[in-house]
Amino acid sequence: MDRFYWGQQLVLDFKGAPDVPAPLASEGTLLVIGLLTALWMDPRPRLLLLDDIDKALHPRAQEELVAQIRKILEMTPDLQVVATSHSPYLLDHFEAQDVLLTALLPDGSTACARLTDHPDFDRWKSTTRSGELWSFVGEDWVAQQAIASQGQG
Repeated sequence: MDRFYWGQQLVLDFKGAPDVPAPLASEGTLLVIGLLTALWMDPRPRLLLLDDIDKALHPRAQEELVAQIRKILEMTPDLQVVATSHSPYLLDHFEAQDVLLTALLPDGSTACARLTDHPDFDRWKSTTRSGELWSFVGEDWVAQQAIASQGQG
């Protein structure tokens, strides 16, 4: 027996695949739709915190998402987006000074530093992109730097 429901359904058209019901779309696609919806709400948010912004996104889709968010930021200068990622591919679309790394300290607190604060940044800045550099240097140096500065204070 067929059941009928009243309501709305989100249907997506993809290149070569029209009329795809939202539950059949990828998790990454649905997350981006939710994110872009939040950014276009009225009133628009002034701060958006995103954990794992790259979740379930192909590297090319990560690049496009960064481009779209930048366009929105140009139109909405009072908006601030703070996002986390574990994707070096995503970080390659940011300048090194825009990449903040965190590290857990032995006392349970967290240290934070810009990628440009790495002691060897000047040596690598012309030959590596942000994601490549982060993949190579990791975050341990952030904790070491913080511990060293605490010892000097």
